Amino acid sequence: MLPSMTTKPVTGFDELLSTRARIGWDAPPPPSRPALNALYEFGSGYPDPATYPYDGLVEATARMMKEEGAQALNYGETQGYRALREVVCHKYALFERLEVTPENLIVSNGSGHALSLAFSAFCDIGDAIISEAPTFSGTLNTIRRHGPQVLDAPVDSEAWSPRWCASASRS
Repeated sequence: MLPSMTTKPVTGFDELLSTRARIGWDAPPPPSRPALNALYEFGSGYPDPATYPYDGLVEATARMMKEEGAQALNYGETQGYRALREVVCHKYALFERLEVTPENLIVSNGSGHALSLAFSAFCDIGDAIISEAPTFSGTLNTIRRHGPQVLDAPVDSEAWSPRWCASASRS
């Protein structure tokens, strides 16, 4: 017979999260999403649907499916689509005269993914990061999830404020 096991009831999922996942929870919530029927929306993730190249996307999807078959529906390589990385290597060689191999590149799923990869690779919890202020709240949320201390560098009409740069160089 198995011994009886008692478990503490879970009152919320937050106590199941890792330490890293809890970082930044005390940060203010992101701004609310705009009204769906706004005449103009300049926020991220809201491009004008009239600008979508529907016909081109349909043609590109059909061409990809014809060329790659079922493989086009798989996740693919962890560093991103190899043919795209090869094109980027070609452009680096052509325009920058840099020899880069596809193994040296990662195609990310947007800027948040790229930033998250960089912070994961180079930042430890408690490290100091200098960030222009103000800056995009999504970037700050990504930074905070990795645990560094964010130091604001005020921005004026000439980029970072000379007063901040002078005080930072003294410390």
